[in-house]
Amino acid sequence: MKIRAFGTSCTLVIFLLAGCSTTGGTIGGLGLPAPKFLKGAIKDNVYIAKDKSFSVAVPHKEGSNEYRYMNVKEQYSETENYVSFGPAAVDQSVYRVGTARALAPNAPDINLEEVAPRILDSYMQKLSNGYGARPQIAEMRRETIHGKTARYWKLIQVAPAGKFVSDKEVTLTHDFYVIDFTKAVAIVAVQTAEKLQGQSKGIGPRAFAESVMLYKVR
Repeated sequence: MKIRAFGTSCTLVIFLLAGCSTTGGTIGGLGLPAPKFLKGAIKDNVYIAKDKSFSVAVPHKEGSNEYRYMNVKEQYSETENYVSFGPAAVDQSVYRVGTARALAPNAPDINLEEVAPRILDSYMQKLSNGYGARPQIAEMRRETIHGKTARYWKLIQVAPAGKFVSDKEVTLTHDFYVIDFTKAVAIVAVQTAEKLQGQSKGIGPRAFAESVMLYKVR
């Protein structure tokens, strides 16, 4: 998925999930925790990208039962990096971070007001395709994270039976942030099932977004 973001000659690439490598979770149907063979690294409950371009808090603490069963997906490319955590043992929430930067090294600064809605539209389309129902915007606002401008949306999506782990109709909440790092953006999404609202064992969406740091940004 490519988004025209910085003019006619530059492209921002976001959430390219095809080809992601998955590690952790369970071993077959045995219910045993699978080992995690990461491209990046986890140290002191912080995930550090393999190229050290970004870091983010791991939503479940190392050593906990949720961490032992937690899935991790990773993808790295020249312009876009991605990691997601979850589902875990009991907590079925999924915490995602994508970072994206312009292809051209001399690209102008990001216009967040132009870029963020396009990123949101792309993400909503992926949710629609994945769950068979269009999410609806429940909240939207401008925020400041680490002194940087951000846009936030809360999406509500009613996924029909057979599309979620329970095989029952379920209401999903998606907390979605796009954070402006001048020449790059961080795209943060936390998906929580209705029954887990307020009961998730991981960190909250806002705290997760606040933990994201980008480095080596041109």
